Amino acid sequence: MADSNKLSFADIQNPLFLHPSDNASSISIDRLQGASDYKSWDRSMEIHLSAKRKMGFVLGTTISDTSNEFKSELWQICNNMVLKQLETSFALTNGSRNYKLNKDLYELKQHSASINEY
Repeated sequence: MADSNKLSFADIQNPLFLHPSDNASSISIDRLQGASDYKSWDRSMEIHLSAKRKMGFVLGTTISDTSNEFKSELWQICNNMVLKQLETSFALTNGSRNYKLNKDLYELKQHSASINEY
């Protein structure tokens, strides 16, 4: 008989899983200074969030299960943790999905030149 208190590999793979060491300060990223360091900041943020399996909160692919109160609460906790980290290194006012919008805006091109260059 399996011990119901043990975590399975699937549990640990779930983006709603929080390791005891996971918190807003467990992702250490330098503060974004401006457009000149956005690309390295973005890559560093992606690496850290992916390592914690939290990138889906930023991309909007990990959504809240409103039909399940427990999962909805876990989603909110994880989303707040990601949001807090983003707020620390990047001024956001309307949720972690703004990161994706800002990334998309940064990657816009006009005749093969970035928006800043154009």
